[in-house]
Amino acid sequence: NAWRQLWQVQTSLAEFFGARPNDLILRTNVTEVLNTFILGYPLQPKDEILIGELEYGAIGNICQFRAQRDNLNLRVLKIPQSQAALVSMTEDSLVELICSQFSPQTRVVVISHVIASLGLKIPIEKLGKTTRKLGIALIIDGAYAPGAIPINFECLDEIDFYGCSLYKWMLGPKGTGFGWVHPIHQRSLIPLQAGWT
Repeated sequence: NAWRQLWQVQTSLAEFFGARPNDLILRTNVTEVLNTFILGYPLQPKDEILIGELEYGAIGNICQFRAQRDNLNLRVLKIPQSQAALVSMTEDSLVELICSQFSPQTRVVVISHVIASLGLKIPIEKLGKTTRKLGIALIIDGAYAPGAIPINFECLDEIDFYGCSLYKWMLGPKGTGFGWVHPIHQRSLIPLQAGWT
């Protein structure tokens, strides 16, 4: 009965967010979701993880742990923070700034959809077009986006992974979150846990 109820939740979430139920995973919060993505994405020694400089500390710690564990490079992606710089930026110039910081070793980019401290919305659809062409996995921390701005995964086909906590702007109960995994990665993502599910 509990599994049936969980599947009903997953199906309802998928319908609301324009996704297939099988593309979602349920977790307790976005940190747990991003653990699944960052620690489970296959990488080789000396590959690089690029993380936004204003990311939540726990997410930075996950990236640092993965880099140390698997002999990866970890680098910080600079984001403009002054009001003057932000006002003068367009979506295209912001994407250009982000992409200019990629290196030939960059294999993963971890960045928030909405950067909470700035209220800055990253144009992830445009960013995803470049990362997909370059073979870079784009992992999105969506903690502050769903419920505040519309999210439809049918329109986010260039994004690789997206995590969300449902107890922020979605106003759900504590201990609820989900992740979306693009179908192209579902067979290669390495599970972190084993059990009935």
